[in-house]
Amino acid sequence: MLDVFRGLKSLVKISHIQIDSPVFRLHYSITVMVLIAFSLIVTTRQYVGNPIDCVHTKDIPEDVLNTYCWIHSTYALKSMFLKKLGKEVPYPGVGNSEGKLEDRKVYKYYQWVCFVLFAQRTKEITFFDSILLLGYKSTTNNNNTQKHHKKLIVKISIFFYTSILFYAPRWLWKSWEGGKIHALMMDLDIGICSEIEKKQKKKLLLDYLWDNLRFHNWWAYRYYGCELLSLINVVGQMFLMNKFFDGEFMTFGLDVIKHMEADQEDRMDPMIYIFPRMTKCTFYKYGVSGEVERHDAICILPLNVVNEKIYIFLWFWFILLTILTSLTVMYRIIIIFSPRMRVYLLRLRFRLVRRDAIEIIVRRSKMGDWFLLYMLGENIDSIIFRDVMGDLANRLNNNQHHRVPGLKGDIQDA
Repeated sequence: MLDVFRGLKSLVKISHIQIDSPVFRLHYSITVMVLIAFSLIVTTRQYVGNPIDCVHTKDIPEDVLNTYCWIHSTYALKSMFLKKLGKEVPYPGVGNSEGKLEDRKVYKYYQWVCFVLFAQRTKEITFFDSILLLGYKSTTNNNNTQKHHKKLIVKISIFFYTSILFYAPRWLWKSWEGGKIHALMMDLDIGICSEIEKKQKKKLLLDYLWDNLRFHNWWAYRYYGCELLSLINVVGQMFLMNKFFDGEFMTFGLDVIKHMEADQEDRMDPMIYIFPRMTKCTFYKYGVSGEVERHDAICILPLNVVNEKIYIFLWFWFILLTILTSLTVMYRIIIIFSPRMRVYLLRLRFRLVRRDAIEIIVRRSKMGDWFLLYMLGENIDSIIFRDVMGDLANRLNNNQHHRVPGLKGDIQDA
């Protein structure tokens, strides 16, 4: 278990070198950490108690009934959720009738086929493998829970594959970024070095910016594409979960809020409706006479107490991520089409840099250069960045760079 948490720490560790935005980091750090933590919580709960306990007569062995109802799903009656508790029904959704098929709400989100994890050597995937292996060993070492090891791995896998999807844009950007920011920093973030060494490094950085001006657009667009991919992923996760819960997840959080504000007796609890603590199960077997006998059982699902808390949190978290990432994508679009906004943002963030220097640089460069300079300003010493920006502006102002057409008096478009 300690190895698992060490892997989790390394997975969500934030580097001191900033190559992306805070909103982008929410996807691959906080979200991944939350999903993996939830999977561990679900796993621990399964070690503590049985995921399902069904009550019936002694005619059917308890283990047989529990396993059957777990595999073949349980159900509740929609009309029984509105009945008075303790008078008309013993529990919301549970009644003394079988109910019509259209009145049944079947719960079968346990029935998922486990995917085989990709055999990659990255530390992130290796961490996922170690979690699954730990879950497998832990269940197979205990005879009482051995029969549930496949279900355990399925549950963990759902969270882990979701985590991989959230981490994928980060992995793509790390591959495309290629360590450019780290290479250009040259330890200039420390600021404590000899004047000779500092001067040499500033000249190297200035020469790179001068020689490669207007060649960073594709590099920046790749990052913007990763942010857009993060937005598509989180929206897609919402739709997948909505499908997973039979169309009940998309409005789950709103329904919970409405239920809290309304009279408890007039509305059914949406958390109980999606994650019931008690359901029904129908078991058929041959009787003494050779005829098929029908047996109704009441099943308690203790894990749903945990599941409802997990998914209500995920609903609000995904909504927050969707809003923040949508605003970020809109912000990027404005940056692409508005050079004046790029000037304003540089002035707002780096107040030590002269205004005229910023305007000259933005006028004679492209959007990708702006993005690179912004990232460099986030990572290197502010005084050194001010000097580099000033020197670059002077060189652009005093020389007709052979790659820059030179649009005087106007700010260059992206």
